[in-house]
Amino acid sequence: MLIPTKPVVAVVQLSTQPPNVLHQVILRPDKVKGDLIRLGETPGDEANGWLRLGDVGVVCILGDAAEKDGKWVCVPEANQEAADASS
Repeated sequence: MLIPTKPVVAVVQLSTQPPNVLHQVILRPDKVKGDLIRLGETPGDEANGWLRLGDVGVVCILGDAAEKDGKWVCVPEANQEAADASS
């Protein structure tokens, strides 16, 4: 897994679980320490704990993660492109 440069909402598959089990999580660069990443620190994460980066397979990125009013929300890429075009 590549280390994210900004928080993103992603669907991941953990190599420690059967291949048909997927989780939605927020991948945050501030939760990476060495070759480990901490999942479950963000409300709504469907997986938690310290995992080796190599054990986390990113199936897809749903969009950027942004903190608004104390909650994390997903900003889909299409919405982000529209916001960038209007600025």
